[in-house]
Amino acid sequence: MRQEKKQVIGIIATKGVNRPATKQDPFPGRTATFREISRLARLEGVSVAVFSPWSIDQKRKQVRAHIYVPGKGWMKSAIPLPRVIYNRVANRRMEARPRVQRLLRWLKSEGVVVFNPRFLDKWEVYACLQADPEIKPHVPETVLYENFRQLLHCLREWRTVYSKPRRGSLGSGIAVIRLTADGTVVIKRNSADVGTQITRLRHPAALRRWTARYLRPERVCLQKGIKMATAAGRRFDIRALVQKDETGTWRFTGAAARLAGHGQITTHVPRGGRRMSLDKALHAVWRDGAKVKRIKADLAALTQNAAQSLETALADNFGEFSLDVGVDNAGRLWIFEMNAKPFRFDEPKIRYEAYRRLVGFSKHLAE
Repeated sequence: MRQEKKQVIGIIATKGVNRPATKQDPFPGRTATFREISRLARLEGVSVAVFSPWSIDQKRKQVRAHIYVPGKGWMKSAIPLPRVIYNRVANRRMEARPRVQRLLRWLKSEGVVVFNPRFLDKWEVYACLQADPEIKPHVPETVLYENFRQLLHCLREWRTVYSKPRRGSLGSGIAVIRLTADGTVVIKRNSADVGTQITRLRHPAALRRWTARYLRPERVCLQKGIKMATAAGRRFDIRALVQKDETGTWRFTGAAARLAGHGQITTHVPRGGRRMSLDKALHAVWRDGAKVKRIKADLAALTQNAAQSLETALADNFGEFSLDVGVDNAGRLWIFEMNAKPFRFDEPKIRYEAYRRLVGFSKHLAE
């Protein structure tokens, strides 16, 4: 019991979905995750305290936290400011609020270790990865959008271009722009909901008008399209998780495949994507077990190295990254995305290992 009092993992969080908080669901959309982490942490002799940015008393250096007690549910308690805090603020807009930013700076000034300190900007991620000579061959060529002429050049050079908002999430606003053999430009764009807009343009003037409407200079990345392998007749990518372990070393935690929905340009499940085990997806492409084993080993090594490279370049303290990784028909791996605030994995084994590593790394930071 004395160890439990001594070691506390703080989780600063906000609601993950737009519904009212209740006593037994204090962080809608995230409560189940925090409950699972709390249960596992108790087995390790650690207490988990979950609190919102508005529950911190800077004057007293205390937090009014939610603590999960088996058999009783979530209980509120005022506790001293934890030494280690895991940042799970739900979205970019909330994290960007001046009050939240001031609070994060204050925590740092008090010597609190806040890991996963912020959401990432896609362009800074691509710029860092492309600067690493070992990682660069696994990153599709990517540029920061400047003007219409640049888009035309990329289309002529690559034939297929993905445009991605620098600070987008869940695939919203992503478009795939293809130049066909007869000169027609076909565009599929993810709308804010789960729909996909399809546009066919035959004249440069029409493409210019589309570009002026949807692409903002310095706010969008243009990425070379990669022809990916397919499973069950559908494109798939790999969602991988890498985390720091109890020694602070980057480790590959696990990965699973996500198949694109019919007519969709991304593999997000809310957009019709479908989950599949990594082994099943890879064996649907290659019957050679040795090749599948080699691809999985390469995936683990690549994602660990990318995590280390990105953290070093950003000079900040991260504890986990999720990666969207593609694989082409030759078995070559491509990093499409890296995120510092991974969504909960649906695969139980990966989720359990993720929480175990999270607790171990937090204990390491608290020592």
